[in-house]
Amino acid sequence: MKPVELAKDIFWIGAVDYNKRNFHGYSRSPRGTTYNSYLIRDEKNVVFDTVDNDYAGTMFCRLAKLMPLDKVDYIVVNHTEKDHAGALCQLVERCKPEKIITSTMGKRFMEAQFDTTGWPIEVVKTGDVINIGKRNIHFVETRMLHWPDSMVSYIPEDKLLISNDAFGQNIASTERFADQYDRCVLEKAIKEYYYNIVLPFSPQVLKTLDLVASLKLDIEMIAPDHGLIWRGK
Repeated sequence: MKPVELAKDIFWIGAVDYNKRNFHGYSRSPRGTTYNSYLIRDEKNVVFDTVDNDYAGTMFCRLAKLMPLDKVDYIVVNHTEKDHAGALCQLVERCKPEKIITSTMGKRFMEAQFDTTGWPIEVVKTGDVINIGKRNIHFVETRMLHWPDSMVSYIPEDKLLISNDAFGQNIASTERFADQYDRCVLEKAIKEYYYNIVLPFSPQVLKTLDLVASLKLDIEMIAPDHGLIWRGK
């Protein structure tokens, strides 16, 4: 139940699902999966995405080892599917955050799935920036990768991209980083994930890559919402 520090004051607080074999009803998941949630401690403490509801207790346990839950100030919702936002209602109830940050479509999807009465939802779009103290969070909408609400969060001070479904894999492991895992198995898992989840939206992928290139993001770590975390050049 220990959190994993990715960089100074940045932590993985997600959950590993070794039993997952069917992903979204149409994708095989022979290696299980992970539900990655992240915490950044700063003047404003921020949780990025949550986990499947069945693993909410695991996430809360890891988070509680770092701070009392009511010390979380902001929640960033990059994507509202249940494997990303399954524990969102519980987190909002326990944390009572100042802000719940999401895209325009994210707000619409949240309101369709949850009772958001009284939730302090703040909508952001590509180019918007929120300061949390020593760090700034830049937001980039990545619609249809692979849902209309999808976006990513970039923290330039740490050269960190919290990438939602992009760059993910269905892998359950005690390791947290891609460079700690068997490269051949990892490459196969990457291809399977892309073919099953993202392939129908390949034209949008190319457009998004052009957009990201134009933003000239300096990235040294990519933290997806499923699977292992990429680090280094």
